[in-house]
Amino acid sequence: KKEGVLTTLVNAFSHDKPHYPPKMIFVNQRMEENTRLLGDLLGKQGGYFYMCGLAVAVPGIDKALKGAMVAEGVCTKHGEDAWMAEMKESGRYSQESY
Repeated sequence: KKEGVLTTLVNAFSHDKPHYPPKMIFVNQRMEENTRLLGDLLGKQGGYFYMCGLAVAVPGIDKALKGAMVAEGVCTKHGEDAWMAEMKESGRYSQESY
């Protein structure tokens, strides 16, 4: 961890057992469960966020990301859109959706 090696992996395989069926697990749900991790890596350590996937997932991903930053005190609810815009403008948020 001190050398910058990733030490945490949070999976969200929506169609894999044991969750499917009857329940699907999505990325935004895992993000909502891990606000502290996101707040630390993105908000406090200046990390990068890469989103690649279905365009229909983008609103949920963005909402979860903003919610994590607000929950962890990185930005206020009022400032979450400005925080997101700065992430995108600085190249720290990259999105490829289809």
